[in-house]
Amino acid sequence: MSYHETRKHTKMPFGKFKGVYIKDIPDQYIKWLVMNLKDKATTYYFSEELLYRDKKLKRQLSKSST
Repeated sequence: MSYHETRKHTKMPFGKFKGVYIKDIPDQYIKWLVMNLKDKATTYYFSEELLYRDKKLKRQLSKSST
């Protein structure tokens, strides 16, 4: 099972969308989490979700890392 498949079936454990499937959380909220969370592991987890959702962002990030 891919990481996205795991997130798709996982409910948000905290915050405004607690109990909502991560796949159903708005992009804007996930972006806010990535920008504001202090825990690096959780930030990475939600960054991966954003990358999956936004193919354009994924291409931009891959270009900047080379």
